[in-house]
Amino acid sequence: MSELGVKSMNAVKIRIARAAIMCAAALITPQLAGQELWSTTKYGFQVGVLLPAGDDLKAVAETGLGVSGYLEQMWSNGWAIRGRLEYTYFGEKEIDSGLKVNINQTGAMLDVVYYSRNTSLYPFAGIGYFTRSAERTYAAGRKEDLELFSQFAVTLGGGWNFTNHLGVEIKYSICESSWAQVSLLYRF
Repeated sequence: MSELGVKSMNAVKIRIARAAIMCAAALITPQLAGQELWSTTKYGFQVGVLLPAGDDLKAVAETGLGVSGYLEQMWSNGWAIRGRLEYTYFGEKEIDSGLKVNINQTGAMLDVVYYSRNTSLYPFAGIGYFTRSAERTYAAGRKEDLELFSQFAVTLGGGWNFTNHLGVEIKYSICESSWAQVSLLYRF
């Protein structure tokens, strides 16, 4: 695909993501998230499972395990902005006889979150930058480090707060290769 075609596809993905965010917010705003989350700043961490959704990632990686730390700043009327730093390790996968690949991914995300006082469910959307790298190990033992990509991603998701401190989130991220993620979160 040409560079212009890739840019056009990325623009379409961003438009679809924006439309989905607006529709979700309009449909579920009366019932959305959060129990007593109204202090101004929250810190937390997440531990999750990342499931490759794109064929290019599925071909070289299995399910990944990830951790992230975040800072969340409340605005007004239930809106918050959250910055996240993430690391995901996909482990080693044998692609061909004698060729093994280890993949990891790091990212920084900025999410907009909406909490309602009426329910524990909440939606969020974000934009971020991810870098994915790999280490190839050949049958002879020779290793080679590769940077697979570095690019922007769009994330859509939702969460559910079990308590003021404990919850779960589901998110879907779209970039060169897409993935779904399920995370348990703890906020201080």
